[in-house]
Amino acid sequence: MDFNPFKNIVVNIKATGAAAILIVWCISVTLLGLFGQGEMAVRAFNLLAFFGGVTLFALSVKA
Repeated sequence: MDFNPFKNIVVNIKATGAAAILIVWCISVTLLGLFGQGEMAVRAFNLLAFFGGVTLFALSVKA
């Protein structure tokens, strides 16, 4: 039997712009934290953390 943990996951986002970017970023970090393993997960998390910081900085400059 083939197990797929993402079989019944559906995400409906009605947000646009910066809110949508932050929602997708939060979901990505959460899923990587739950299911990521090894060196590739560490690299991906570092990349997400860097671009999350850049995104938050860009949003704070616009505010």
